[in-house]
Amino acid sequence: GDIARLPLAVGDRYLLCTDGITRCISNRELAQHVRDATAPEPLARTLVELARDRGGIDNATVVALFVEP
Repeated sequence: GDIARLPLAVGDRYLLCTDGITRCISNRELAQHVRDATAPEPLARTLVELARDRGGIDNATVVALFVEP
């Protein structure tokens, strides 16, 4: 796998997800959900549920990180 080192800054949001998510939810829609989210845990739950509702049958895993002060 790839490893990236990124400096974190307050306000940054990171989303890591499997193809079980990206096959069911477009990049544009993912970006909108990340922008609109108020916290990482509800965001992750919403995306997994959305993928399942859209018939996703593959592994749907999400890790969301919000950098806060």
